[in-house]
Amino acid sequence: MKIKSMFTAFNLKALLFITSITIGFSSLSVCRAQSSVIGKWKEVSVKQFYTPEFAKKIGKAVVEGQAPANSTYQWELKSDHTYIINGGHGKDDKTTGEWSVSGNQLTMKAAAQVRKGQGAEIYTFVITGNTMTRTMLIQPPYNEMVFKQEDTSIRL
Repeated sequence: MKIKSMFTAFNLKALLFITSITIGFSSLSVCRAQSSVIGKWKEVSVKQFYTPEFAKKIGKAVVEGQAPANSTYQWELKSDHTYIINGGHGKDDKTTGEWSVSGNQLTMKAAAQVRKGQGAEIYTFVITGNTMTRTMLIQPPYNEMVFKQEDTSIRL
């Protein structure tokens, strides 16, 4: 008596084809997410959420502010996974580092953080049209007054 296999040559080819298509589509979604953050972004607003202890001292839990019209604070996320942030505390301030994206998480690690052996900054981000909103939970000792920050930028 001959045992009949449920996997014929056709079934195996079809299974291989479906697996290849699935793997192909999953890698495309990663590329799209990473390529969607590439470019220059100008920060237009920042919202800071204060720790309960600090909020009690100053009488407010959240402060939101628009960037001044002449603000030079810009992020440039390059396709080689490096970044440059211009602006900041002085008009000539510049920060450089490396970035990566996994799902909706943008991880940025400045060159100075690498030299000091510090951890990276991890943002949850959402892009709608030409607007990107990044949210970062801040852990002490980096900042003991603010526990969460939300930045909104527009694509240049």
